[in-house]
Amino acid sequence: LFNFLVVFFALFFFFRDGARMVNALKDLLPMTASHKTAVFDRIERTISAVVRGVLATGLAQGTLATIGFAFLGVPYPLFLGMLTFFFALVPLGGAVLVWLPSAIYLFINGQTLQGVLLLIWGTLVISMVDNILRPLLIGGKAKLPTFFLFIAILGGLRYYGFMGLFLGPALLALILTLLQIYQKEYPGEGA
Repeated sequence: LFNFLVVFFALFFFFRDGARMVNALKDLLPMTASHKTAVFDRIERTISAVVRGVLATGLAQGTLATIGFAFLGVPYPLFLGMLTFFFALVPLGGAVLVWLPSAIYLFINGQTLQGVLLLIWGTLVISMVDNILRPLLIGGKAKLPTFFLFIAILGGLRYYGFMGLFLGPALLALILTLLQIYQKEYPGEGA
């Protein structure tokens, strides 16, 4: 929760002063203008892909959860589906924080078969969408290798919390762009 508040506080200043900050940072880099542009374009494209990927994955999880809730007779399936969407945006816990209590509710009310089916649906479909769809969406838009992107997301979350969801892929994009610049500038020298 604290990290989430810090992100929103930081976003205010990034939206207000972001262009000025980026230009100041560009001026500090000891590179040609074309290389600076390549680096910043790649990072911008990556962060945009992360935001879109997170929202699309949350929407997919919310939709799949709504379908499961409605089919298995969980009360208020649309509300719980929307709640799943919002919780899917949270890296730790995520959609499981909605579908698992719903499955427990079914067990408590004596609907054992529906509870088991919701556990299976939640584990194999709703939660797996996050592990499969997010790296594919982000990697496709940002043109990053899916395996390395998956590792970058996990590592970013592990070391930076919620911000790591954005920092991990951005750092990966930065490293790959710098390597591409190096290969162009120094062809054949150990590339």
